[in-house]
Amino acid sequence: MLLLIGWQAAGAADPVVRGVISSPLDVALALAKGVADGSVLADLSISLQRALLGWALTLLITVPLAIAAGRLRLFSRMLVPVVDLLRPISPIAWIPLAVLWFGIGLGSKLLIVFVVTFFVIFLNVYDAVIHIPPVFLNVCRTFTLSRWFLLSNVVLPASLRGVVLGAQYGLSTAWGGVIVAEMVGANHGVGYQMLASANQFDPTGVISYMVLIGLVGMTLNSLFLLACRRVLLKFPEASASHG
Repeated sequence: MLLLIGWQAAGAADPVVRGVISSPLDVALALAKGVADGSVLADLSISLQRALLGWALTLLITVPLAIAAGRLRLFSRMLVPVVDLLRPISPIAWIPLAVLWFGIGLGSKLLIVFVVTFFVIFLNVYDAVIHIPPVFLNVCRTFTLSRWFLLSNVVLPASLRGVVLGAQYGLSTAWGGVIVAEMVGANHGVGYQMLASANQFDPTGVISYMVLIGLVGMTLNSLFLLACRRVLLKFPEASASHG
C-alpha cells in the first residue's frame, strides 16, 4: 500500500516521472478503458487460448514420457541426456526457429509454450516416479502382480504429486511463454499489445499490460489449485506433500 501511495504521489507531482512510469491511477484507468471497449478482453482471450492449448498439449505429451523415463531404463537413457542438453537453452533462443518453421501463426506460439513448459513438467513427474518408495514396488513383484496393476495402483498415484506440481508451475510458465512469443511474432495478443505500447513510448500501456499479466497469472494459479483440491483429497499422501 505504501508503495502504491508513493508511486502515485511521484507520478502526480513530477511530470518527468509521470512520463516514464505513469501512475497507479493512470494504469487503472487505462485497464478499465480497455475492458470497457473490449480491446483488452479480445487480446486477453487470444493469449489465454494459446497458453492453455499449449499447456494442455504439453501435459498430454510430457507426463507419459516422464513416467516412462522414470520406470524404464531405455527411456531414461534416451530422454534424460536430451533434457539435460536442451534445458539450459533460453526459450527466447527458440523463437527465431519457431517463426522460421511456423511463421507468426498459432504453431510458433504452441512451440514456444511447449519448450518453456516441457522441462518443468518432465522434471517434476520424473522426480516423483524415481522416488516411489521401493517397498511398494517390491510388494507388487513379490505377488507377481501385472505391470498394469503396478502402473495404475502404484506408479500413477505415487506420481500424482509430481504431475500436480509440474502442471501448476507449467501453467505459469506457459502463460509467461506465450507473452514472450507474442512480442516477437504476432499480430494480436497481450504480448503484442504491450510491445506496441512500448514502441509508441506509452509507459501507461506497458505497465497496464504488465499488471494484467500478473493478475491473470495469479488467477490461473488459484483456479488450478481449486480444481485440483478434490483430486488431491483422494490421495492424502500427495495432498500433504503438495501443501
